[in-house]
Amino acid sequence: MELAIGWNQVAFALFALLAGCTVYSATGFGIAMVSMPIMLLAVGDPQTAVVVVNSAGVGAGVLIAIQARKDIPYREILPIAIAGGLGVPVGVVVLKFADPTIIRIGIATLILLLAALSLKEFQGEIPFAGMLGIGMGFVVGLTLTAFAVGGPLIVLFLLARKLQRFTVRAAMAFFLLLVASVGVIGYALSGLYTGERLTLISIVLIPSFIGFALGALLIKHMNERIFRYVVLGIVVLSSGAVLWPEVAKIVRTVGAIDGSLWARNFMQLNWV
Repeated sequence: MELAIGWNQVAFALFALLAGCTVYSATGFGIAMVSMPIMLLAVGDPQTAVVVVNSAGVGAGVLIAIQARKDIPYREILPIAIAGGLGVPVGVVVLKFADPTIIRIGIATLILLLAALSLKEFQGEIPFAGMLGIGMGFVVGLTLTAFAVGGPLIVLFLLARKLQRFTVRAAMAFFLLLVASVGVIGYALSGLYTGERLTLISIVLIPSFIGFALGALLIKHMNERIFRYVVLGIVVLSSGAVLWPEVAKIVRTVGAIDGSLWARNFMQLNWV
């Protein structure tokens, strides 16, 4: 099927999944934080961007979960993952019916907030950790399905539980795989898979698998602190590129409305 976007935009989409899956494979999360801003610039339509990123990420998620299966802390992550799956139907409804501009602003803003949270290292015991984890799982399942972002909230929770880096990576891979798999079913039942979207998903699967291989190499050799700041830098710059045009559009609209009201009031004063 012929794509409505040009090949230069397809190239951006390919790079988005390559970068996102590299980070995903190395850390167990972050595929959407890195790839979504670039994908939004590539395809424009936020609904398409969310569906493509979440669907293409399932393949890489399966490979990561298989590779890290011995490190998955099932006792800690299984209740959270089940709660995340329950949040998926709500996320599908939000994605299907919400205004595209609101979704774009919501995605970019949420990514920036999560990036800021990722800079902070939390320590100490978490009160009511079991119930809090389940609640966070539901919320993140919703936001992942609707906006393709939210994973760092679970990462911060797991780090605060004193889990090691490889265990956190494995736990996140399991959580995201379960939520994304349920999300794919929800997208299909809701009619969100168009011919063009399926074509784009099939195209970006190749860089997603390459990203998995690169991430698997990086986790063995990377300096975690430097890697984190490089990723966050990409996230902030690309999110800003998405957020700025939408904010400018709203400001122009509000300015035009205010100008119209001012002109109307001025004319009424002249008539008086």
